[in-house]
Amino acid sequence: MLAIRALRVARGLTQLNVATKARIARSHLSRIERGESAPSEGVRHRLAEILDLDSAELLDEVGGAIIR
Repeated sequence: MLAIRALRVARGLTQLNVATKARIARSHLSRIERGESAPSEGVRHRLAEILDLDSAELLDEVGGAIIR
């Protein structure tokens, strides 16, 4: 399970919930979670807010590390 997916699941959110709030397609969120697509800066910011992360933090999907 990749980092964004793990955070989403831990918070009880569905892909559709998060995608709708982030204003992206559910399929795009799925690709981001699988590491097949990199989110834009705006999407990263919205995902951080939705997942209750500091705006300066985001999870690197490839390595699962927090980028500061």
